[in-house]
Amino acid sequence: MKRWLVMLMALCLCCSLALAEQTVTVRTVDARELDLNKAANTLILRDANSKQYQVVDAELNVLSEPYDRIDIRDGLFRIYGKNGKSGLLDGQGRMLIPAAYDDIDVLSDRWAAAITLKEATSDNYDYQSWLSDNKTFYLIDTVDIYYRGSKIATLNRTDWDQGTALGDYLCVRNRDKKYSFYNKDFVRSEAAADYSREYEEDYRSGKVIHLGSGQEAFTAGCTLTADEVRQSCWLKNGVLVDLQGNVLADFSSYYSANVDVESGLIKVRSQAALNSSKTLYGLADQAGNLLVPCLYENLGYDLANALKLGYVYAVRDGKSGFVSLADGSEAGFEFMESAGRERSAFITIEDPREGTILVSAAAGELPARYQEADIPYSSAAPFATVKEADGRVHVIDLYGEEVLPDNPEIRDTYHVEYANDGSLIIVQDTARVYHIYQVSGSRAEKKPAAPINVTGPEGTPSETKTGESWVCPDCGTENTGKFCAECGTAKPEVKEEDGTWTCENGHAGNTGKFCSECGAPKPAAEDDGTWTCENGHAGNTGKFCSECGAAKPQK
Repeated sequence: MKRWLVMLMALCLCCSLALAEQTVTVRTVDARELDLNKAANTLILRDANSKQYQVVDAELNVLSEPYDRIDIRDGLFRIYGKNGKSGLLDGQGRMLIPAAYDDIDVLSDRWAAAITLKEATSDNYDYQSWLSDNKTFYLIDTVDIYYRGSKIATLNRTDWDQGTALGDYLCVRNRDKKYSFYNKDFVRSEAAADYSREYEEDYRSGKVIHLGSGQEAFTAGCTLTADEVRQSCWLKNGVLVDLQGNVLADFSSYYSANVDVESGLIKVRSQAALNSSKTLYGLADQAGNLLVPCLYENLGYDLANALKLGYVYAVRDGKSGFVSLADGSEAGFEFMESAGRERSAFITIEDPREGTILVSAAAGELPARYQEADIPYSSAAPFATVKEADGRVHVIDLYGEEVLPDNPEIRDTYHVEYANDGSLIIVQDTARVYHIYQVSGSRAEKKPAAPINVTGPEGTPSETKTGESWVCPDCGTENTGKFCAECGTAKPEVKEEDGTWTCENGHAGNTGKFCSECGAPKPAAEDDGTWTCENGHAGNTGKFCSECGAAKPQK
């Protein structure tokens, strides 16, 4: 009876953390199953009595009819009716395709293929039943093509093998492996294609043909708009242009530049890399602003997710960390790349002596150690689910602080889900009761770790972030960042003399009560069992310094 009563309670709780202005509303539901659509912030609820599935919102308002089964496909809901037929709902539970088909192939948020089957034999089939005994085999009979919930064409099996959605255009490959492009009215393009790519470039003439419409793109007279296509800008001889050929930015001074289609960011390779054994990369926006300087041997490939999070994974001098897309500040770069795994806005490192170490995109290495941590690989939420040494499981943010003001007994790290925007967290407790947390508001920004000097494509400083000037030992250039703007040599490390100390933000060589670089107070004498290494890194608990690996001093 108690579990049914809590279904009717909605508690508004204010998080008491000093650095947070965050409101959390929790709603508890006794359900057979509850799954989160992370892209749409809606849920699949399976009723404990009827065992039917429905789409509901975070307040448990019903958004769809009940169905025998619902699953999530690219932010949409694939439904299964009592007759076993499939259909499709949008992320808010609205009907896109009725449950009248044997299969639904979701191609994008705009395009879907609804498939009708006919029985076949085991020597020639497209589908087979799941049953291990007395399997039934099927061939595709017809394929109905849907654009934004409207049926626009019907194809037979000969004309359909697979489809690729490219904005408002669809590329269809037939059984003979031939490709055809269609617009949203399913008018076939006259442009010939050998693959399902969006554009074909003639390297002799420099013309770029949009295969879906057959017209020349990235030139005056092109009628395409950015909403209609997947890629809306192009690099011509290092110059970035829009669909009508207007110049957006000049990247010709870089050794190379490439457009990332999903994010719209430009990955650049510095000209200075020609004189180095390393290949160094950076990121720029479409206006030519350098967001990440060319200092990194590797950058994360999921730039669309990095853009949502505001941080990109990077490797410098063989060590991994994150760079802020807002101001170029760094976090991490303390552990070798091979030691950890990138997961969203964290790097996880398994230390057999201490446990799981987390390196955060906002705060660098977090001081706590965990039994385990779970971060969805493609998540855009700035959260991690961790298990403490005492077995308690909870959700933390990028600063290692608890996100939820109260924590039910969570079964394990894999029974927590959060929406891509971080506004919803779903928890299943040890009693198999679900808790829906709605998170609103934001935490106060902390000072970013280790600001760097951003340089332009010619190696000239475009903005000095912070730091005292120093003279490069190789070429004699005066600098203010961590690397020489002229030749790329790293700033020499300053060994601290007796009596000097390093502040909490990593600024060394201080002698007074406050850091001369950022004003942080001198750390108090350590009496909590931690120790400071010979290089001034404080707060260590193991036998070796977590910052530089120096051994613990002998007493």
